[in-house]
Amino acid sequence: MAYTQQEILDLMEQNKELGAAALLETYTGLLWSVCARHLSNSEDIRECVNDAFSEFCQNYKRYNDEKGSLKNYLCLIADRRAMNRQRDNRRREQAESSALREKADREEAQEQSAFYGLGEDPTREELDEAIDALEPQDSQIIRMKYYQGLSYQDIAKKLDLNYETVKKRGQRSLKKLWRILVIGLIMLLLAACAVIAHRYFQFAEGVGFSWYEDVPIYRMTEASGSCRADGFTFHMDNAAYRDGYLYLSIGYKADREPEDQEDWSRQNAVYQVYMNNMEVKDCEFGPGGESRYSFDTVQFVCEWQPEAQLPESFQLEISLAALENEDLSSEENRYAYFADEDGEVVRRVLELTGPDPEFTVTLSRVGIQEDVSAIGVLQSFEDTGFVVCPGIRNEEGTRFSLYLLNEGMETGTYQLSPYLLDRNDRRLVTLTGKDGRAVEPLRIDCGMWGLDETVLQFPAMESGKYTLAIPYLMLESSQTSNAVYLPLPKEEGEIAACDQTLLFPDGTGIHLIGIRMEHYAEGDEIIDDYEGGAVTTQVLYPTFRYEMMFETVSLEKLKYGQAFFETRYIYGDLPEMEAGEFFELGLEEQNRLQDPMVSMGANYYGDVVFLNIEEAEAPDWLELRLREPSHMYDQSFEVKVTVE
Repeated sequence: MAYTQQEILDLMEQNKELGAAALLETYTGLLWSVCARHLSNSEDIRECVNDAFSEFCQNYKRYNDEKGSLKNYLCLIADRRAMNRQRDNRRREQAESSALREKADREEAQEQSAFYGLGEDPTREELDEAIDALEPQDSQIIRMKYYQGLSYQDIAKKLDLNYETVKKRGQRSLKKLWRILVIGLIMLLLAACAVIAHRYFQFAEGVGFSWYEDVPIYRMTEASGSCRADGFTFHMDNAAYRDGYLYLSIGYKADREPEDQEDWSRQNAVYQVYMNNMEVKDCEFGPGGESRYSFDTVQFVCEWQPEAQLPESFQLEISLAALENEDLSSEENRYAYFADEDGEVVRRVLELTGPDPEFTVTLSRVGIQEDVSAIGVLQSFEDTGFVVCPGIRNEEGTRFSLYLLNEGMETGTYQLSPYLLDRNDRRLVTLTGKDGRAVEPLRIDCGMWGLDETVLQFPAMESGKYTLAIPYLMLESSQTSNAVYLPLPKEEGEIAACDQTLLFPDGTGIHLIGIRMEHYAEGDEIIDDYEGGAVTTQVLYPTFRYEMMFETVSLEKLKYGQAFFETRYIYGDLPEMEAGEFFELGLEEQNRLQDPMVSMGANYYGDVVFLNIEEAEAPDWLELRLREPSHMYDQSFEVKVTVE
C-alpha cells in the first residue's frame, strides 16, 4: 500500500524500521525513475536508490516539511546521488578508455612502422579486391579485425587459433596489402570501418538499429490480405515492435474519386471513423498512444508491455472497428460536415455497413548481425556515422533510407531530422549520376513514425551508381538542459543583465546575457518584424513582454540550433537551493504560477526569445530550461550509392 507523507513521518518517529519500510514501499518506483534519467545500469540505479533512502533515514529529523514535500526532498537526494555516480562512472570509463587507446596506438604504430611507400589512392572496391586476394584465413582475419571491430584476442577465440599466430598473420597481411595499395589510405579506410563497426546489433529496414541483445526488434514478416469497409480498402503497410512500443502503419485507398465536396467530406469522415476506432486483439495498450495521417497512410504508435516474454514470432489480429462499438453505435459520432454553395455548414449522418473481418499481421524477431557494411554504405563522422541503404525503385520513384548510428553519441539519444536542408541558404540533398545532372529529392520525411529511418524520395532513376551529396546533417536530440532562475526587470524598458548558461549534456546550449521588459495595456498593438513582413497582434489582456537576449553555445561542427523552452514565472522569493538544483513548488505557490507564452525570434538561428505573460502585476522570477534541441552538424558528405 502507499502511505501518505504524514503517515510515513509519524512511523519514523514511532518505529524507525516500520517508517523505513513504508518509505521504500511508497517511493521506490519514483526514485528509480529519477536515477534512471542519469544511469542505465540497474545495479547502479539500485545502489543510488538505496543510498538515498539510507541518507534520509539517518538524517530524517533535518527534513522540514514547510520547505517542500517529502517526495521532492527524496527526489533531490536521489538525483544528486545518481549524478555523482554518473560522474564517477564517466571518469572511470575515460581512464579505462584512455589506457586501451594508448595500447591500441602502440600496436598500430608498430604495424605501420614496418612499411612505407607511395601510390594511387585506392577505392573501397579496390581495397575489397586486395583483401580477397589474400589467403582465405588471412582475409578472414583482416575483415574480422577492421570490418567487425574485433581484437586479435577475440579473433583467436572465434577461429580457435593461438593469439600470437593471429597477430602475426594480421601484420603480415597488412604488409602484403601495402604492396598493392597505399598504406596510409588503407589504414584510413580500415579505421573508418572500425569506428562504426559494432560487435553485435539488430537491424530492420524501416525500423533501425538496436545495439542491445536484450532489447529485441520485431518486424513485419507476413500480413493477410486487405480489409474493406464502406468504399475503402485498408491494408497493413508496415508493423514493428521495439523498446516497449508497437508501431503500425495502415494504408488506405478509396474505391473511387469523390464526385463533389459532399462526397469528399463523407469519404474523409468514413476513414477517420474507422482509423480512430481501430482495435488490436489481446493487446492492452498503455498511455502515450498517438497517430499521424498522411495522404495514403495512418501511422500509430502505442505503448505495449506484454504480460509474458514474446516468442520468436507472434501474430496480431487487427480490427478497424465494429458497428457495435459504442463510438460507432451512437449516431452523434457519425457525421460528415461540408459547406454548401451558400457557404453554410451542412451535416450528414454516415450510413456505415461495417468492415470485413479483421486482418492479421505476423511479426518476427530480427536476428543478431555483426557486419554493418552488409546493410548499406557506411559513412563515418566523429565517433559514429550513418548508413545509407541502396536506392529502391517503387511506384513513387527512387527511395533511399538513412539511419544514424547512435552508439558513439554518448551524451544523448540523437536522430536524423527529416529536414536535411538549410532554412537560410536552401542547400539541398542531391543525387548525381554519371551524366553530371544533380537531382533534388521530391520529398524528405521520416519513415514509420517514432523510429530511426529518414527517407529520401527522388524521381524515378535508372539503375546504376550515383553520388548522394548531403550538405550537412540536421540532428534532433532527446536531451534536457539544466534549469536557471532569473530575476525579472520591474520597470518598462529596463534591461536586467544576465550571466546564466543553459547547457545540454553534449555541451551545446545558450548563454543568457540580458532581459528587457515592455508593458502593453488592453487594446495596445504588438508589432513583430519577421522575414515575411511585420505582424501586428491585438492585446486582449494586460501583458508583460520579456525579450530574452542570448548567445548560442556550439561545439566545433555541432552547431546548436533551437530547442523547446520550458518556462514558469514566480511571485515572491525563491527557496534556498544548492547549486544546480531546481525545485517543485508547493500547492500554495502553484496557485500563483502559470506557464507564459513563448515565441522564438524571426531568425531560426536567432538570438532573441519573447515571453508574453498576461498578468496585472509583473512577476519576480522566471524559471527556464530547454529540451529536445535541434543541431546542425556542419560537415558535407558525398556518399557513393547504388540504385537497384
